[in-house]
Amino acid sequence: MSAGQGFVNVLDDQIVMLIGVPIGVLKDVDENNDGFLQPEEIKKHQQRIMAQLGEGFHLELGGVTGEVIHQELMVSVHVDDNKSTNQVEWGRRLSFPGAGKSKAPIRISMSWYDPSKDAKAQQAYAIQVKRSEEVESALLTASQPEHVFLANPATSPR
Repeated sequence: MSAGQGFVNVLDDQIVMLIGVPIGVLKDVDENNDGFLQPEEIKKHQQRIMAQLGEGFHLELGGVTGEVIHQELMVSVHVDDNKSTNQVEWGRRLSFPGAGKSKAPIRISMSWYDPSKDAKAQQAYAIQVKRSEEVESALLTASQPEHVFLANPATSPR
């Protein structure tokens, strides 16, 4: 998965998501400031990384925030040394009883952006949300960090 891609799947009683995140959005984890994370940096700062990702990503179904069931970091994209990486894949499962039957809109917002940097130079995130046969994609950016998905199921693109 490339940095800046994200998938959100609404199941019966939970929402599952996977997002490719460049390490540049993370603070105080790249100890040697080389722009990559080494396995030992990921292991040492895993809780900090998870906290930062969770604090900067918000998902609501009909105005309700689900409870985190499970989350994990995956590393599959490596640079030439086959050890360091310039991104992580963040997977998270949230409990939402009745989510699969709900027709409520899904609001996603990100605050991983740095207000001191040019908005156009920051990572955009192409997010796709799927609920049953409904599918909608949107681009979240520093200037538009929020989108309401599946707000009108009758007209959602498939």
